[in-house]
This record gives sequence, structure tokens and C-alpha cells, in this order.
Amino acid sequence: MKTFKVYKHPVFDSEAVKDGVSFPVLFFTVILMVQFWMVYKRLWAQFWIWTIYIALMTYFYDSGQLLEWQLDGRNKLYLIGVSILIYILYPFIYGNDWLGKQLEKEGYKLIDTVQAKDKKQAIKIAENNYNNLDEEELGQSGTNNTIPLIIISIVVAIIFISI
Repeated sequence: MKTFKVYKHPVFDSEAVKDGVSFPVLFFTVILMVQFWMVYKRLWAQFWIWTIYIALMTYFYDSGQLLEWQLDGRNKLYLIGVSILIYILYPFIYGNDWLGKQLEKEGYKLIDTVQAKDKKQAIKIAENNYNNLDEEELGQSGTNNTIPLIIISIVVAIIFISI
């Protein structure tokens, strides 16, 4: 069983994003096509950051800038190795988080985190749980933490004013 975060949009169908690392991103990164995955998933900021990163690394390598920095063989290998690890591991670890944040920017709301064998089953479970909530639970979900927060902020303001 895998853990999925399920997002619901008022107009469009629900979407499920696997929690944890993203193996499709690892595959696309290894074959040097992670930018295509980013465009397909509408991750524009990450696309441009990764494209500029690749362009800079290519420029430094092709222009001989690495040699001008007078790096010895061990440091040069260290720099190249770290660059490759950043290029491969960073999207692998954070790819699904990027997808969740992108869905929230597009108007989706996180409705549930569920365990399921695939995305379709996760969406069914989460929508079933969401639809079975009482109207009272839906109406009061945002107000439980608001009143104590207001009281605390008023007390802190009074303390700062009296100092």
C-alpha cells in the first residue's frame, strides 16, 4: 500500500499525488529529460530553474571555466559528482511535493491523505471519506483554531503595548 494525498477541485476531477519520492522523475532525470516531465506537469518555476542550472553547468564545462578555477582532479570530480547528485536527487526527493503545491496554486484543496494501491483507489477512498463528513464537521473545521489564535494575539499585543 502506498500513501497518497488527494486534492479536490470545485470544477475539475480530483487528483492524487503519491507521498514520498517520485520514481518517474528519477527515470526522466537519468535519461536527461526531467524538463519534459516538469513541462507536462506544469511546474514552470522548476522547469526554468533546472534549465538554467543545466545551461550554466554546460557553459562552465565547455568554456573551460572549471580549468580556470585551478581545481585539481579530486576537487573537479567532487564538483561534477555533487552537481550530478543535485540534478538527480533533488527532483527525485521533492517532485511529488512540487506537484502538490502546484495543484494548490491551481485551486485544488487537500481533502485527505489515504493509503491505497493506486491513484484511482486513493481518489475513491478520499472522496468517499469527504462526502461522508457531516455538515457540522465541514463548517467547524476552520474555526476550532481561530479563536485561541485571536486571543493569544490580543494578549501578546497587550503585553507589547504595556512594555
